[in-house]
Amino acid sequence: MASQTRDEGEIRVLIRRLRDRGIEIRREKLSRGREFRVKSGTARVFGQKILFVDRALPEQQQLGVLVDYIIEQRIVFTAEELSQLSPARRKIFLDIQRQQATDDESLSMNISGLDEISTEPERDLPTCETTDNESFSQEEIAA
Repeated sequence: MASQTRDEGEIRVLIRRLRDRGIEIRREKLSRGREFRVKSGTARVFGQKILFVDRALPEQQQLGVLVDYIIEQRIVFTAEELSQLSPARRKIFLDIQRQQATDDESLSMNISGLDEISTEPERDLPTCETTDNESFSQEEIAA
């Protein structure tokens, strides 16, 4: 039972942090019918993006929905916000944030290298010969 209390506390902390960032979260028992099944996830309701979390799911799965959303949206938590989570969950977010920073740095390095690529056409272009032994430069072919 203590695990459920801790999980419930983490669910509430994550929802509070997401709402602090202006993200609409609805945690409720989602409808089910014979011909349809509604699942947790994001949806647009009257043009507003909302994250629905099915309260009928076990708490660990509800946490999984929130964590997946946070990862997908690349939401970064402060050290103070992370301190409110369990050590295991804190480690997950720190590892992900480190990986995202590394990915961003690699992307930035790749993009900055594009500055060195010239978009000017080559001047000494090779020529092509036809079967009639006529020669054309690449510029003439392109024109």
